[in-house]
Amino acid sequence: MKLTSPLRSFAIATLLVAATATNVACTTAKTEVAAEQSEAGVVKVVADFKTAWESQNYDAMIDLSMPQPLLDQIIKQAGAPPDTSPEELSREIKKMMAGVLAQAKIIELSIDADSASIMTSPTGRKHALVPSVTIVDVQGTRIRSTNSYLAFTDNDRWFLTDSSSPESFEMLKVAFPDLSGLKIPEPKMEVISQ
Repeated sequence: MKLTSPLRSFAIATLLVAATATNVACTTAKTEVAAEQSEAGVVKVVADFKTAWESQNYDAMIDLSMPQPLLDQIIKQAGAPPDTSPEELSREIKKMMAGVLAQAKIIELSIDADSASIMTSPTGRKHALVPSVTIVDVQGTRIRSTNSYLAFTDNDRWFLTDSSSPESFEMLKVAFPDLSGLKIPEPKMEVISQ
């Protein structure tokens, strides 16, 4: 299975989300926080991403960013057979993540779970925009990205993903139509040194 350009962008964005988690220590267990515990859920999913990132546990990163409806949408848009296994999709995403890590070095990461704007969709889904700043070095050029990531619940479980690119947000809206009215701030990218 070969992932198309929008899916590649989504996977790259997901990798950057994983890199921007806070310094809260936690285990590699799945994030299972009741949706009504909104603030705690956002903090925990961000912390779990940090743990997964630091240990380069791509399976956990995928698990924390892609609920089944989103995985199904990725498989569908990739043109893969509907019976594509999660393991096969995971292998492809891991290959892309390794390729990104070979090309870019993350210099500074910050995510402000405490400043998350928690909202409720028309269907009652909890979600939050979480501000973030990432500085990346790509072949000697440092780039700062100021962004808002999306934390959201599915089946009383929190997920964290970067939906700032139009392609990734479109996939998310198809998988979760109740989030279609959400306005994701456009990311700001600036070269800070060459």
